[in-house]
Amino acid sequence: MGDAIHALDWGQYGDLQKGDYEKARLWIDRIETMSTQGGFAEGGARGAAGAARANNTVALTKNRYIVETEEWRIQDITEDSPDHEILATALSAYHAEDQATMQSAEQELKRRVESGEDGFTAIMANQVSGLLHAGMNHPDVAARFFDQAVEIITPMAPPRGSAQPIKPVFEMYGEVLADLGRHEDAVKQFETSLERMPNRPHSLLGMARAQAATGHANVAGEYYQMLVNIWEGDEGFVSEARSYLAGNAGGGSE
Repeated sequence: MGDAIHALDWGQYGDLQKGDYEKARLWIDRIETMSTQGGFAEGGARGAAGAARANNTVALTKNRYIVETEEWRIQDITEDSPDHEILATALSAYHAEDQATMQSAEQELKRRVESGEDGFTAIMANQVSGLLHAGMNHPDVAARFFDQAVEIITPMAPPRGSAQPIKPVFEMYGEVLADLGRHEDAVKQFETSLERMPNRPHSLLGMARAQAATGHANVAGEYYQMLVNIWEGDEGFVSEARSYLAGNAGGGSE
């Protein structure tokens, strides 16, 4: 049963990367059903550890769905909130310009780091602090926090499957830099993101937008085309890519 949970987890991530949001929602339903049936709820073959893994995966897939679809959702932040849920909530709050929620997210992750948690918890703590200060229009402070996240994650091996954290550091950094009008700097972050996670749609999108903003219409078109080539669904941002390609069929300045 645990192996099945793992397969469903990866299956959901893969479908989100192809734009099949309907199937991605189906994976959540299946994992949630498995977490309450099939022996997990009663402490079956894998016992409490298996049940905990199943329940954790339910939360992970729900928060991943929020981040990947950008269907933003503010959730209560407590001491029991998983790190990935706090990150998804902070990112939702950033887009909603909800400074109070971002501050709560920052405080809780900082508390965990101060209590000895490091690794991805420390990375996400810096991501959330970066979001908070970007939202406060403190670009240099925001960049310092993202640079600290980059310093921690750079020695780590790139993900072999789903993104970790659920919003990749370099991708988020690039998006925030673009929001701050620093499009050339954003390009560098998206380059690194795509080196670590080739063809990741959100990084392709961010790169296309940043290239377009810096006047590189042909290069932007190449990235939009890559996005269209791998996107199978009609939901999400594929319409933006198609519209750009239709409007720039003749190329542009480089």
